[in-house]
Amino acid sequence: MAVQLRGFLAERFLFLPQVIERQRLTSPLYQLATARDVGFKVPPTVVGQVLSSLYARGPIERIHYRPLTAVQFQVRNAQFVTVERWIHADRTFAMHQAFGPAAFSLRPDSGNRILVLILGSKLFAIEISLIDPGRDPQITDFSFHAAQENLNASICSLTSPIQEVCHEFFRTTGLRFGLIDLLHDSESGDLWYLAAHASPKLGLFHETGLPVYDHLLEWLLRGRDTP
Repeated sequence: MAVQLRGFLAERFLFLPQVIERQRLTSPLYQLATARDVGFKVPPTVVGQVLSSLYARGPIERIHYRPLTAVQFQVRNAQFVTVERWIHADRTFAMHQAFGPAAFSLRPDSGNRILVLILGSKLFAIEISLIDPGRDPQITDFSFHAAQENLNASICSLTSPIQEVCHEFFRTTGLRFGLIDLLHDSESGDLWYLAAHASPKLGLFHETGLPVYDHLLEWLLRGRDTP
């Protein structure tokens, strides 16, 4: 039965390629290079091992810190170990706990987050915004945001060119499903690539009313991946 089930899943949902290809996606440099090549706007990025010089160059909250290995960090006296491979480095970030090489990307001053979920040929998008901008100056990594109740998720639409870039990113990486994290610059209107994750956060999309579970079940049980 176990062998039959594995065969069913591999045939219907193509899990095996997903497991293999997601290993490449854990590399921030591979992500950024691929995102740039397929047409995303990618923020200016440097690779280094020390952070002290960044403090002297400007507000540290405008830096996205992408460790090239797993890292331990501290936010508001709480300890975390992350495998997300990138963390928003605000002023509460315990920089002295960051070891090893990392990529540092400049981010726009302000903007909402756009999360794009790809399930085969189907695309879903939601926008993460602050309910009270005066309470939190910006949105940090939504997985570790200190005030989850101050975040609002709503369905949003993307232009056809941006949708095509998202699909091309996943075609290039070989993934059949996953999440793309974008930042919407409130001043210029540009969408900046931040990161991609091979594990989609389906619950966030389901809570907005998007039929992500319906599409997933149809794809898995019937083998139909309909746009």
